[in-house]
Amino acid sequence: MSDRPSRFARPELTEETPITLQEACDLYFRGIITEVSLRAEHARGMLTIFRVGRQDFTTLRFVREMQERKCRANPEAPAARSPSAAEREAACAALRATIQRMKNSAPRIRPRKIKLQPRSTQSSE
Repeated sequence: MSDRPSRFARPELTEETPITLQEACDLYFRGIITEVSLRAEHARGMLTIFRVGRQDFTTLRFVREMQERKCRANPEAPAARSPSAAEREAACAALRATIQRMKNSAPRIRPRKIKLQPRSTQSSE
């Protein structure tokens, strides 16, 4: 055997080494997420991937940056809050005013006068 490295030997893995999305899932996320999840993050603009032939690649640095962006984004999300009693009352008052305007602007519909025919009374004998 020669001491020459095999041409198929994997180079040392660095932050900049191109890895497939499957390898990124296995190495960085321990197989918890799938390639589909990484592609979805790419579609959202959170992960940089590049294509060579028919294969998608990324780097550990790109995955780490995605994770940092995602972690920063969550605390900045606005917290959902319930409207105060005053806000609810103002919304109800606005709704009542809208309903009243609609009632006042709607054309009046007069019922048709229907002439009733007297019923013929038949005696059953």
